Amino acid sequence: MIRTGWFATAVLALAPLPCFGQFGGMGGSMPIRAQAPSPPALAVKVGMAGDKSLVGQLRVASVSITCDLGFYELRAEKIREVRFDEEQPEPLIKDMRGARVEGTIVTSSGEEFHGTVYVPDWKVETALGTLTPEPQKLKSLSFTANANAEKVQNKD
Repeated sequence: MIRTGWFATAVLALAPLPCFGQFGGMGGSMPIRAQAPSPPALAVKVGMAGDKSLVGQLRVASVSITCDLGFYELRAEKIREVRFDEEQPEPLIKDMRGARVEGTIVTSSGEEFHGTVYVPDWKVETALGTLTPEPQKLKSLSFTANANAEKVQNKD
């Protein structure tokens, strides 16, 4: 009789409980979050070290800079160009916003903001594939009106 009681206790302790299936799948009480829409692709021309340039499309909602006004997050469609300083401090510092690179943001209205530009892992889509440029090799990033993004140019 004692063996039967221990056996029944072991069966109940090791049996799977049906309540764990309620947390996923059908009819769970957890709401499903909608994904944020990805920013539109903007045509860009990327100037890089070694007099190389790349034309492609970049999906970016904003570009951040710490300048004399404070931390400024500018909408990408309002930016004409981002120019990066030739002399960059070593080593390259990265944080949760991206790599810190000294530079200037020029808006479409002509305003200029100089300071530390935050460069996340920007991915430039070209006809050949996708390039993630090294932040310390960037010279400029120009937002252009031409959406045909196809080639890498070498200037000699």
